[in-house]
Amino acid sequence: MDLAFETYVQELMSQDDVKGILVADETGLCLTATGIAPASASGYIAAISHHAKELSEFHHKEHEVPTTIIQQNTMKIFVRMEGSFTIAIYRQIA
Repeated sequence: MDLAFETYVQELMSQDDVKGILVADETGLCLTATGIAPASASGYIAAISHHAKELSEFHHKEHEVPTTIIQQNTMKIFVRMEGSFTIAIYRQIA
């Protein structure tokens, strides 16, 4: 992973409510997992972003990239495709 992307991940992790970040490639291979984000979830995270993109194409012909939010009692996981990567940001709910 290049230095700019590593810096981006570090900046995200420096936010108080961010507890983990996972980055996967287009095949679901984990490129980085920090904090509470489990590397073993990379395939699931990539699949979620791919399916969300396919579903959104039924309603929007523009190339909008959806963000999927998985909400738990104390955590929200934001899943979004960024180019050929998928990023999941684990945020604690205040």
